[in-house]
Amino acid sequence: MGCENSCPPEPFNKPGNKILAEWEPNKWYSASVVKSGWLKWTISFEDGVTKQCLCKQLAIDKSVPIEKLNPKDKVIAKWRGGNWFTGNIIKIDRPNNNVQIIFYDGIIETVPISDIRSHP
Repeated sequence: MGCENSCPPEPFNKPGNKILAEWEPNKWYSASVVKSGWLKWTISFEDGVTKQCLCKQLAIDKSVPIEKLNPKDKVIAKWRGGNWFTGNIIKIDRPNNNVQIIFYDGIIETVPISDIRSHP
C-alpha cells in the first residue's frame, strides 16, 4: 500500500476511521483519522495525542488473508502486551493460521494471523 504522493482513498480519507499509525520508527499504535490531506494526515491516537503523519506512516487496521502473505514480507505484527511493531515474516504455518516473525529488534515470535497487518 505504499505511496509517493498520496494514500489510497480508503480508509484514510474519512475522519473517525480506525487505522494504525507509526508513532516512532517501527512502533505502531491504534489511531483514528482527524483530518485527511494530500501529503499529510492529522491522526489522533487512543490516548488523545494528535500527530501529523505521512502516508508511509499509516496502515489499515485489518488482518491480512494468510494466502496473501509470503516469507520475507515486511508486516506490522502485534507483540506480547498488545503493542504493534514492524517485522518480517520468517515462516508461515497455514494449517494453524500462525506466522513466525522476526521483529525489527531481532526478537522472533509466532503470531496468529489475526495479529498481522500489511506494512505500507
